[in-house]
Amino acid sequence: MNAIDRAYEFRLATTSDVDEIMSFIGREWKPDHILAIDREFFCYQHQVDDKINFLVAVNRETGSIDGLEGFIQYSEELLDISAVMWSVGKHVRIPYLGVRVVNELKSQTGCRVYCGVGVNPKTAIPLHEKIMKHHVGKMEHYYRLSNAVSSFKIADIKERTTLPVRTSSAFMLQKLDNFKDAAARFDFGKYSWRRPFKDGWYVKKRYFEHPIYRYQIWGVVDTYGNTVGLLVGREIEQYSAKVLRIIDYIGDVAPLGGIGFSIERLIDDGAYEYADLYCCGLNRELLERAGFVYRGPDDENIIPNYFEPYVLKNIDIHYATTHEDSVLFKGDADQDRPNRREVR
Repeated sequence: MNAIDRAYEFRLATTSDVDEIMSFIGREWKPDHILAIDREFFCYQHQVDDKINFLVAVNRETGSIDGLEGFIQYSEELLDISAVMWSVGKHVRIPYLGVRVVNELKSQTGCRVYCGVGVNPKTAIPLHEKIMKHHVGKMEHYYRLSNAVSSFKIADIKERTTLPVRTSSAFMLQKLDNFKDAAARFDFGKYSWRRPFKDGWYVKKRYFEHPIYRYQIWGVVDTYGNTVGLLVGREIEQYSAKVLRIIDYIGDVAPLGGIGFSIERLIDDGAYEYADLYCCGLNRELLERAGFVYRGPDDENIIPNYFEPYVLKNIDIHYATTHEDSVLFKGDADQDRPNRREVR
């Protein structure tokens, strides 16, 4: 038995661990973190039946939790997961305890795909890439400016960059007001090959039943009336202006290139300054056909990511995943998690 095994027991958490996990987050992350102070939201995000979706490293001598990593399962029958809140106590001196936590999480859940979004590029990315041999990268950020807005309040636009919609595909967006409507129109199981796979149970809980945020969900409908994808967005208001953030997409990604006119209509009807999205695993040409501009390193426009509180700054989001063909969005892991309960 090595030093780590002599010192720690690794196990999946139960409901009896909630108070200690929340205390750990408050102590090791920050005291006012929503997962440290809001038990109701903590349980919404991490409780499934009598299980708590955290892997904990329990000190055999003291009985305390010295390291942990939470996760969100993408399907009712656990298949793929996204990891959150990876942390080891500041007092811990045993090397690579955090790496062991990740490996135990993958092993004990038996997950097919492990991914993390919002990974620290300085401290965590090197461990994921060099030690755990995960695929790492930076999500691409795309935006589409409103043609009707001349003075931007939320974004800082130094050069108005627009792309023509280069497609005649007649894909349409149809608003879905409830999960029952979505489940009747969209076959979730058809896309179980996607990595990660998000089933109806996940979409219902994550987007239709979120306790704080109000998401908008549209079906992507082809010319035959088939719903081939689900587009998830969230409206944000700041300085008496609004933007539309595209948070997730479930289904066949190819039709994304054919929804350009529908996106334009959403921007116009909602009086949004712009629509934006973060993603990885999508072909850039696909999004450009829909009129989205890639915010590359030479782009001087500022399309903010932080709104709680609002920060006028471009933000890069890094990720790590066990599978190179993963398709990820800002809605994955906890990148679209509220920081306070009163947000809508």
